[in-house]
Amino acid sequence: MLLHQNTIAYGQILFTGLGPGVTCVVGHTVKPSDYLELLIDHSTRGHLAIVAYHLGRYSEAKELCLKSLEYYEQLGPKGYLGTLKYRLALIETALRDYDSASAHVQEAIAWFDRLEMKPDYAEAEKLLNQLNDRKLSGINYFRPVILALQQF
Repeated sequence: MLLHQNTIAYGQILFTGLGPGVTCVVGHTVKPSDYLELLIDHSTRGHLAIVAYHLGRYSEAKELCLKSLEYYEQLGPKGYLGTLKYRLALIETALRDYDSASAHVQEAIAWFDRLEMKPDYAEAEKLLNQLNDRKLSGINYFRPVILALQQF
């Protein structure tokens, strides 16, 4: 099937058209505002994730970020992926999931390079260096043991 610039994909359904309604390939009609609401909903989750992170609600922040990422990785515009991957790395660092954080910050930097995005690039590199230093020093593996011993 040949798609043109007026076609929008959402899930397994393709929407096309310009007028007051958007006609879907399977015959349903959807308002353009409905698609915009979906896009805003997923974008808002990414913004709420960083707010929850700053409030110390790390599990909630991770859940919001992952839901937003799920959409943007499959269907959404790719410009926001680097930012979401960076935010997820920050959240995972706070949750002490350093291996996942390192993988996600590396993905963020790759997206920043690919899309020539500058806003979070320096901070993402700084976080990657901190995670690499942590891994090299062994803190990643022994910190929970040290914290447990300090309680006795």
